[in-house]
Amino acid sequence: MQMDSGSGSLALAFVAILVAAISLALASAAFRRAGRRERVDRRVQRASPGEGSVARSLREGLETSLARVKRAQLRLAEVGERVSEHHHRSVDDLSRHLDRLRRETEHELAQRLSDAPTSALATPEGLGRRIRHIEANIEVLRARSEIATAEELAEGGAFLEAQELLEDALARIREVKLRLSDVVGDDPAFAPVLDALGEAIHALRSRAEDHKRQLETVLSESDSLLAWLSTSREPREQNLAAVGA
Repeated sequence: MQMDSGSGSLALAFVAILVAAISLALASAAFRRAGRRERVDRRVQRASPGEGSVARSLREGLETSLARVKRAQLRLAEVGERVSEHHHRSVDDLSRHLDRLRRETEHELAQRLSDAPTSALATPEGLGRRIRHIEANIEVLRARSEIATAEELAEGGAFLEAQELLEDALARIREVKLRLSDVVGDDPAFAPVLDALGEAIHALRSRAEDHKRQLETVLSESDSLLAWLSTSREPREQNLAAVGA
């Protein structure tokens, strides 16, 4: 009966993990749609070398944006080695977006440094929003990779390790939602992801607790057996000693 209950909990965990994975794919698509809307709404701003502190602020903002793009490229390369072949296309798309952002930023920054008049097509504000969406997609892919690894661990009986990975994925998705709250608000794409991850974590925790209780029972019964063997040996030894006398 305990085994049937444990198998049911594990099956529920796998179902919840699958739902979370599908929901994450939907959330990633929602992030990309929101990013496209922002790029359409982005306004062209102008700045001249004579603006002094304003020009300096823009240049510093572009430098910060370029550094973020480079960090995002490194994280994407790391995530790309972990995701399944099914998600390689998403990684390639994000990589192309980052390459384009890097070229735009480097071009704009080079013009700023050369004091050449330029229309700020790549403003720090616009770049920041676009980078933020790409960063969100990278974190979603990273969470997806953690979910897949958790599923493999659970299948092998490593329930605690699987639970920890799912908790990391849950925290990652919550952070993404918080960072994009001013753009996506309470986008419904987040709800199934968070709910499914919560259910999967609960199922794995229950399975791990059942497993722990089973091990504790085995250890307790083993101690009882050792105690019985110890006490039952003494009368036999006394009987043997009496026969020898």
